[in-house]
Amino acid sequence: MQVDELKPGDVVELKSGGPDMTVSWVENQDGVLEARCDWFDKSQKQESAVFPTSSLRKIK
Repeated sequence: MQVDELKPGDVVELKSGGPDMTVSWVENQDGVLEARCDWFDKSQKQESAVFPTSSLRKIK
């Protein structure tokens, strides 16, 4: 996925499945495009993590 294909506010999921996540930022880290994503777990606790954009699928 190209950096211009994802932007803050986009809703994504991991290609392997999981919760809907909102993109906070996208940047190039040493040639690897990464996105910070935020979501709420089953107990409504906010979680966040950074993923390579190649592992994400845009859903909204």
